Amino acid sequence: MILIDSDVLVDAATDRQPFSDVAEELLNRIQVERVDAAVSWHSIANFYYVVSPKIGSLETRDYIHHLVNVLTVAPTTNEDVQFALG
Repeated sequence: MILIDSDVLVDAATDRQPFSDVAEELLNRIQVERVDAAVSWHSIANFYYVVSPKIGSLETRDYIHHLVNVLTVAPTTNEDVQFALG
């Protein structure tokens, strides 16, 4: 399982240099090779907040729809947070 950081998503969606090519390649490989990959729920929220002013709300929502068809949104519970704090 690969956990994808929100910066990778932002790099790919906004063509943010110098990492956009690598980010796009990673996301393409995940999709084509059906690699088990996830994103945290808050990364989706951060992604929308950062990307929507750059490419528009509708395009950002479309991008998120595509992402959640390729990536799993990792579940998180209060117990997970308590464990991480421990």
